[in-house]
Amino acid sequence: IDEGLTLTKNSISTGRLGAETVAELAQDFVERVAFAQENNIDHAQVQAELDELVNQMNTTISQATFNGVSMVSGAAAVTVVTGITRAGGTFATTSMTVNSVDLAAVATAFDGIDVSGGTGLDTALATAETNLSTALDAAASLGVAEKAVETQQDFLKALTERLDNGIGAMVDADMEEEAARLQALQVQQQLATQSLSIANQAPQNILSLFR
Repeated sequence: IDEGLTLTKNSISTGRLGAETVAELAQDFVERVAFAQENNIDHAQVQAELDELVNQMNTTISQATFNGVSMVSGAAAVTVVTGITRAGGTFATTSMTVNSVDLAAVATAFDGIDVSGGTGLDTALATAETNLSTALDAAASLGVAEKAVETQQDFLKALTERLDNGIGAMVDADMEEEAARLQALQVQQQLATQSLSIANQAPQNILSLFR
C-alpha cells in the first residue's frame, strides 16, 4: 500500500510542479498584456512574447508526467488504495481518488488572446487574469492532494508501528505463558521421579530390618 501511495504521490508532485510552473508563466503573460496597454508599445513584439510563453506552457504540461501518468493534461481521476479495514469482521480496502487538472485547456485559452493589433486590451487582460486564477487553483488543488497522500502515509507508518508493538506484546505474553507452563511441567516430572525413587527405596528399607 505504501509503495502504491508513493507512486501516486510522485505523479501528483510532478503534476504540481508543472502546474506551479504554468502558473508562473501565466503570471508573466498577464504582466505582458498589462504592459501592452502602455503607450508607444510594439504590440506585435508583445504578441510574439505571449506566443512564446504559451509554447513554454505547453512544453511544461507535456513534460509533467511520472510513470506515464499526467495529472495536468485532460480530465482524469487516479484512485489509490490507502489502507485496509476489518470492521465488522469483514476484510475490505479503503481508497482515495485524486482528480487531475486540465492545464492544456488553460494553455489553449491563453493562446486565444491576440494583442498584436493593439485593440481589445482590457478584455485580453481580464481573460488573462481569469486564466491565471485557474492555473493557480490547479496548482493549489494538486498541492492539497499531495499533502493528503503524505498524511495517509504518515498514518500508515504510525499504524504499522502500533500493530507491530501490539503483536509483539501478544507474542511475548504467549511465550511467557508457555515458559511458565513448561516450567510447571518440569517440576511435575521432577516430583514424579522423586516419588518413584522414594517408592523404590521403601521395600529395600523394609528388607534391611530383617537382616
